[in-house]
Amino acid sequence: GLAGVVAKVLGKPLDKTHQCSNWDRRPLQRAQQLYAALDAWALLPVHAALSQPHSHSPPDAQAPARERGQEACAMQQQRQSMREEGEGAGAGAGEGESGERSL
Repeated sequence: GLAGVVAKVLGKPLDKTHQCSNWDRRPLQRAQQLYAALDAWALLPVHAALSQPHSHSPPDAQAPARERGQEACAMQQQRQSMREEGEGAGAGAGEGESGERSL
């Protein structure tokens, strides 16, 4: 599935905690909204990595150091923003069952 592809291509686990939550209940919980957005967002760097000819390693291994730093900062800011917005929407948002930080 997507989590396996993300882990292999990007080298990061994809949090699937809310995959089996009640998606029929409206309004969706904030944690569900963040989960859905992250699932869609994760496709962008996967697509970029797989679109590179002869690419078999994560895109950050091929990017110049400056770009890796900018990408890491942007991802950290996005995760912080998601944590702040998701507070109160359910414990564990953004963490896998093992407590490991994930995408």
